[in-house]
Parts: sequence; structure tokens; C-alpha cells
Amino acid sequence: MKAPDPVDESRAMSMIPVASMMLVAAGMVLSQGGRPDPAPRGTPPAAPRQAPVPRGTPASAPASAPAAEPVFSGPQAGEKVPSLRVTDLTGGRADREFDPTREASSEPTLYFFFQTPSRIVANAIVEIDAITRQAHEHGLRSYFIGLMPDKLEGDQRLRDVWTSLKPATPATLADGGVEGPGNWGLNKQCAVTIVIAKDGKVVRNIAALAPGEPDFDAVRDALTTLLGKRIDARRQQTGGRGMSGGGRGMDGGGGMSGGGGRAPAASQPAPRGPRGG
Repeated sequence: MKAPDPVDESRAMSMIPVASMMLVAAGMVLSQGGRPDPAPRGTPPAAPRQAPVPRGTPASAPASAPAAEPVFSGPQAGEKVPSLRVTDLTGGRADREFDPTREASSEPTLYFFFQTPSRIVANAIVEIDAITRQAHEHGLRSYFIGLMPDKLEGDQRLRDVWTSLKPATPATLADGGVEGPGNWGLNKQCAVTIVIAKDGKVVRNIAALAPGEPDFDAVRDALTTLLGKRIDARRQQTGGRGMSGGGRGMDGGGGMSGGGGRAPAASQPAPRGPRGG
């Protein structure tokens, strides 16, 4: 019997591993339908490759924060203006209790409700006063209505604030404490609620927990649209203690001496100047 050729045997032996690897690979492909072997469990997926960013390309802006939820207080646009009973404090009316909604009738009107005057509320009073002074020249009526927890204390407090700030629109005081008249549905969490109306219906409602410049801009825009005249007045940056909140009437320290800002004698007719309450 012929002895095997050592060279042929060596070649055959060297081909066995290659053939085994090919068979294993073929078996894996057939078992998976031609798909690659899945990664073992627990292995995080590889991040997709991103195309290189060309030099000079600006970085993408961060995602914007979610918009704040709207705050609702008082009647909304399209709703009828409810009746309202207030007490005149500084307007010198013979009949101190009256309904501004009946007085305003169908005229363009701004109802400005505010909580116990703090510095932020005092700033809002000054800002809205500047806006309504300009709007009065184009037919606007305005009523500044305080919402105070105690009516007697609120009466004196608002007189002190008006003595300090000197708004053109007289101060009035609503019943119902900080929540105001029930039929208005005011939100006691809101420092201010501004309702702008015409023909007895609300055309704009602006409520704020802490009023700031965006709210005052919204009032200017609404009155510009309503009156057909540009309303852009802003508060003066100079003035007395009241504008910075330093007066005692705004920080709760009690009344000012001298009794300034009290209503004139009841026999005097109510002034028509700013067409306010």
C-alpha cells in the first residue's frame, strides 16, 4: 500500500479550519434569514453616526421652555359685562355708591381691579394711569376699583395711595373683599384684572399674578385697536415717594397726615375730567 503524501496531508489539514468557519458562517446566515447576529441582551444600541458639521455653522438653539398656563379672572372676551356696585372714594360724587357699567353704557371702558396696594400693585396703578390719561382724550372711560379685605380699612388705605400717586381716575372700592363681586368671577390670586369693554361686552381681558411690562403693553395694544388711535403712554420715571412704593399708604404703615386726597364735599358735582369713575 502506497504511503500518503505528507505534503497533501498537510494541505488538507490546513483547509479544515477554513472550511469549518465557512460552514458556521453559512449556518448563521441561513438561521437568521440573511440578517446579522443580534447584539446580546443588555448591550446598549450604537449611536447613529452623524454627518460632520461644517465649520462656521451656528449651534442649534436650546429648546424653548413650555409656555406658562393662562390665568383667568373675570368675564372673557365676547361675554356681557356684569353689573357692578362700587363706592366712590376720591371722585367727589353726591351719590357715593353707583354702578359703573350703567354709567359707561356702550362707551369704550376700562375696568381696572387691583388687590391691596403693594409695591407691584402701586407700579401697576401708575402705569395704567399713564395709559388711561392718554386714552381719555380719545373717548375712553376708566374705573379704578380696589379689592380690599376690610372695607373701612380699605377706604382709608386707598385715599392714602391716591394722595401719594395722584392718579387722574378716582379711586373706588368694590364689595366682596379680595374676591370682589361674585358675578364678576374675579381670581383672588391675581394682583390685577383689567377688563376692556365696548357696547356692554368684553373685548379684552388681561389678568396677572404679578403685572409687568408685557401686561401693560397688552393694555396699550388693546386700547389702540379699540379706539383707533395709537396709545403708547408710559409712566414718568420721576415723581414722589408713591412711584417707588415708599409712601406709607402702599406698605401698610397707616395713613398719611393731613387727610389729603379725601373726596370734596358731597354737594359738589362729580368731575368729568378723565371720564372715569
